[in-house]
Amino acid sequence: AGEFGSKVYCRDGHKFQQGIFRVDVQKPFGSGDSFAGGLIWTLVNGGELEDGVKHGTAAAAINVSGNSCTEAMPTKEQLFDFIETREKSL
Repeated sequence: AGEFGSKVYCRDGHKFQQGIFRVDVQKPFGSGDSFAGGLIWTLVNGGELEDGVKHGTAAAAINVSGNSCTEAMPTKEQLFDFIETREKSL
């Protein structure tokens, strides 16, 4: 992810982009671990890659907007609420 979002290129030629969720950044660290956690959690639970990248992006945004990495790591409910709220405002 990062300030420009993500571009994903798959072996089968499928590709897609995921934009960012804008937040007020409180710290520059924790986003990578949060992104990986959201992506891996989705895939391990049978989700699609595109959903995993969206979940990872949202988790990273939530994390960098908090004061500490551990306390800012979202729960599943917080993650889905965050995504739903942000997508409604588009």
